[in-house]
Amino acid sequence: GTASQSFNCAGGGTALFTATGSNLGNGQLDAGEIYNVTYTDCRGSAGAASLNGTATLTVVSASAGAVEVTTSTSGIVVTLPQRVLTLNGTSTLSQTVVTSGANTTTTNHWTSPQIVVTSQRNARSSTFTLTGIDITRSITTTNGVITARSHSGTHTMNAVLPNGSWTVTTATQGAVSFDANGVPTQGDWTITLPNNRILVSVVPGTITVKLDFGADGSIDRTITLTTGDVGTIAG
Repeated sequence: GTASQSFNCAGGGTALFTATGSNLGNGQLDAGEIYNVTYTDCRGSAGAASLNGTATLTVVSASAGAVEVTTSTSGIVVTLPQRVLTLNGTSTLSQTVVTSGANTTTTNHWTSPQIVVTSQRNARSSTFTLTGIDITRSITTTNGVITARSHSGTHTMNAVLPNGSWTVTTATQGAVSFDANGVPTQGDWTITLPNNRILVSVVPGTITVKLDFGADGSIDRTITLTTGDVGTIAG
């Protein structure tokens, strides 16, 4: 079946919500369901940025403790007073929830071949492109309280600006562990810049940053900090 409803946006314009599927209304996601939102000059308040375009979510699979969906945007355009932003891209999101006694681990996995944001201001255009996105995050709770987090994955950001361009790839080397407050406790990252590489390694209480100028595989400088130092520098 199909259900749709149009809503008036607070500052003008409309948002049309459409859902299709064979088992709508049961309060949960089911495989094959498709949800669309189409914005037409939608504004959050009078004089705010306007939003146009369509966003789609498709349920690929859904079962107890696991769900996978795909998302896509078609010409999402945000019009600001002096700039126009356009968003296009697709992605896949999956979530699994595993419970063992008092412990529950929720794992989210995000992949995308490409997401593009274009910024147009007068005759000047800038394009930001995310590619190769493959990121996994897990959170473990014990009796409802967060006790552990982990993160792994990679993504590449490419920017084409009026005066030049650059590319940065950030990747973990295996999984990175975090404490209950989100502070990294163990793991390694590699940040690949256009001309250099930065290697970051974390062990409990210590952060080591290695600089590879020229990205030739030779470490040119090493900086060691305590997590307390980083907190002080951050303010």
